[in-house]
Amino acid sequence: MWVCDLETLAFLEVNHAAVEKYGYAREEFLTMTLKDIRPSEDVSRLLDNMAKLRSELEHSGEWRHTLRNGRIIDVEITPHTGAYHGRKASLVIGRDITERKRAGEALRQSELRYRQLLESVTSYTYTVEIHNGRPSNMVHGPGCEKVTGYTPSDYSADPGLWLDIVPPGDRHMVQHYADPLCEGRAVPALEHRIIHKDGKVIWVRTTYVPKRDGTGRVTGYDGLISDITERKQAEEEIRRLNAQLEDRVIERTAQLEAANKELEAFSYSVSHDLRAPLRHASGFVDLLMKRFKPELPDKAQHYLNSIADSVHHMGMLIDDLLQFARTGRAEMRRSETDMNELVEEVSASLRRDNPGRAIEWIIGTLPTVMCDTSMLTLAWMNLLSNAVKFTRTREKARIEIGSYEEKTERVFFVRDNGVGFDMRYAQKLFGVFQRLHSMEQFEGTGIGLANVRRIISRHEGRTWAEAEPDKGATFYFTLPRRKSQEP
Repeated sequence: MWVCDLETLAFLEVNHAAVEKYGYAREEFLTMTLKDIRPSEDVSRLLDNMAKLRSELEHSGEWRHTLRNGRIIDVEITPHTGAYHGRKASLVIGRDITERKRAGEALRQSELRYRQLLESVTSYTYTVEIHNGRPSNMVHGPGCEKVTGYTPSDYSADPGLWLDIVPPGDRHMVQHYADPLCEGRAVPALEHRIIHKDGKVIWVRTTYVPKRDGTGRVTGYDGLISDITERKQAEEEIRRLNAQLEDRVIERTAQLEAANKELEAFSYSVSHDLRAPLRHASGFVDLLMKRFKPELPDKAQHYLNSIADSVHHMGMLIDDLLQFARTGRAEMRRSETDMNELVEEVSASLRRDNPGRAIEWIIGTLPTVMCDTSMLTLAWMNLLSNAVKFTRTREKARIEIGSYEEKTERVFFVRDNGVGFDMRYAQKLFGVFQRLHSMEQFEGTGIGLANVRRIISRHEGRTWAEAEPDKGATFYFTLPRRKSQEP
């Protein structure tokens, strides 16, 4: 309880319960006004209606008050206007109704959710009694109007209505359910169409539960009818999309076959038509150098040598492009392949091609895998020849080949102590014609690693690389573990 001045709204007296509830000491209260216990957003309204407040402030009602700790509570007040030490004042009795209001709001929200749930339900129940072995006295639940458009009284007035709204094409299914239901046999849910009161055709699903008396005799059954129109429409849309997808697959397959034929024609053209002028250019350069070399000035010989080098590089590029195309089209022929034998074969070839190099080969124990041996030979050749090439600046090259096991795949790696590369450009490594070093530094066509990625991808594996400039590089690839290869 408190006493407040109706002119200034100042507190003139408070009781111990108010002190405990609001958290202010009595002395503090006596320096405050009603504005100080109102939420800030309510104060402006209090001041704007001062005249009204003076005459109606003490009306009973519910108000929001702010405690000293900042918490807002709901208070129901009962005022008694009078005089206090010669001042127009009001004795106010307040009651904290916060919990009551919260409970009321929770109840309101619960009722709202329940109402929304009922409104969202598109099902209703019905009951059928059985007399003389035949269904009779069918009673539809109150939700039937939402599903079918007809009220329970519509069905009561016309007992045959429930069958009349079934389209003729589906009517036999509904009728044939009567016998097993009357005999108490379990029947699966039935899906069929009905004609809504507004004329549209909808799909419903009906489930049945037999009712029995104390002797086990079937006395009737309960049913649940649910509107499944949206589900049926979704199923039809899925069927339509699947049919379209099949058509698109057929169309894309035909386009792919046509593209492959064009690619084969292009490969043939490259291998024959482009090689001919290259052979001519190379042949005439050789003739010029053999017959007229003494008569040619040094600069002319330099130009001819540049032409010969370019022709040779172009020939290598054509070979690599054709190999890249063949890798993508070639049929996979998987077999058990000993990776140690394959790597030894490739490394031995590279040793013969680089007799003057000081290369330390460190080859770990490699597993036997299921793969296309010829394709993996090409992949190892590209990776190991790259390691040999990019360690050329080292007095002693070091090339390590190894592998380790992961849960679903085997990881292979080639590590060297060569020139390395900047990881900012790692994504370029496996692209066609992508190079991180100039032709003057290291020869090549920029197709080798693209071939490696294509080969490993066709084996359902992954490829990546790690490196630092001038600190070497490590190239990785994986092959999936087959069940027969599990330890």
